[in-house]
Parts: sequence; structure tokens; C-alpha cells
Amino acid sequence: MNLFFVIIGIILSSFLIFNNEVPLYLKYFSPFLVLTLVVELLAINLAKRSIHTIPLFNFFGIVEFCFYMWVIKNIIKTEKVKIIINYISIILPIVATLNLFFYQGINSYNSITYSIGCVSIIFLTIFYFFELFKLQHAVKLSTDSGFWICTALLFFYCVSFPIFVSTNLIKNFPVKLAHIISLTLLILNVVLYSLFCIAFLCRIKIRKYFL
Repeated sequence: MNLFFVIIGIILSSFLIFNNEVPLYLKYFSPFLVLTLVVELLAINLAKRSIHTIPLFNFFGIVEFCFYMWVIKNIIKTEKVKIIINYISIILPIVATLNLFFYQGINSYNSITYSIGCVSIIFLTIFYFFELFKLQHAVKLSTDSGFWICTALLFFYCVSFPIFVSTNLIKNFPVKLAHIISLTLLILNVVLYSLFCIAFLCRIKIRKYFL
């Protein structure tokens, strides 16, 4: 089901690529979502052939976190925080690569990388809302793409962070619990990409494309 929303996101975001009035970070969502779709389809194919998908998602997770931090950097206004994001964007891939090859390994879930990425995204999105509350003028949030994107990321990582970290600590995983977690993650992904779609719709001029 989440692939359906990824595809819808690709279609909607593609309308923004050649729109000069749209921020650059929104234009790059289309190729990023295409990459996400390719990774998901590849994972499905590997799973059908009984090949572990953990290495694939370990690598893609690094790209995903770096992309989202770059997006947040373009949404927030405070220059000092932008500089901090630059440092995190350099440090995270280095730490993730070292963890991937020398500590937790390619074939095991890289919980350290995910934890660092999650905490970074959570704090940055919280700062966005703090920055939003400090504004002296009113903002129409329903048409603010940055608001929907930060809301999506904050919700997704706040809920998924404890799930992924706790599951990594459980050795004997009950089948029922696995089904519940899978369903929860499916819902989280649907919410994430649905909110992304709302962010894209905020910037699409309906009359221009459909009338």
C-alpha cells in the first residue's frame, strides 16, 4: 500500500520540477521518491528470492537521512542551525560508513546509524516548529509545504525510532509482535507519504495543469 502513495508522490512532485516559483528542495523530491520506489521494488524482488534486504536498506538509510536533513536545512531560516546541519551531513555518512563496514556490519541492521539519524531529524524538525512559533507574522500552514514535510518527518521518526531500536534488542521475536510492528510501520509510511503529497499539492497550480 505504501508503494501506491510513493507513486502518487512521484506524480505530484513531478509537476513541481519546472516551476520556477517552487523551492529547490521540493524539486528534488521527485528523483528522491523515484529512488525510494526503486529500492522498495528491489527489496521485494530480493525477498522473493530469499535474499536478505538489510544491506540494501542500510545503504539507502544513509542517503535518506542526508536528503531529509538537506530538505530541513532549506526550510529553516536560522543560519547557525544551517551550519550545524552541514556538519551533521558530513559526520553522519562517515560514522555510518565506518559502522557499516567495521562495527555492526553490512548484513546486520545498523541501529547506531538509524538512531543518530532519527535523533538528528527529530531535533531539527522540533527546531523548525520552535522557529515557526517565534514568527511575528501569521503563516497559513495549510499551504506551507515546509510545515507538512516537517510534520511528516517528526511524526514518522518519533514513532519509528523506539520501534526499530527496541526490535533490535529482542533476540527471540514473536510472530504476532512481528505482524503488529509490520502493520504499524506500514501505517507510518502511508502517513509519511500522504503528508508529503499534501506538501506537493500546496504548490501545484491546479488550473495551470488540468484546465
